Amino acid sequence: MKIVGYRLGEVVITDPVVIARSGSDRHLIPSPAGSSLWIEGSVFSLSAAALAARR
Repeated sequence: MKIVGYRLGEVVITDPVVIARSGSDRHLIPSPAGSSLWIEGSVFSLSAAALAARR
């Protein structure tokens, strides 16, 4: 699925626990961008009730 209006950026992780679990200190993150840009991905829709039920 194309997610229009976003680009992929990179965030640097400094938490050693996260780095050990993921195996990397860099992770991709979608950022808003111009409407001519897009990324491949999936979109999930969750209601506040669904999130609350998982806590």
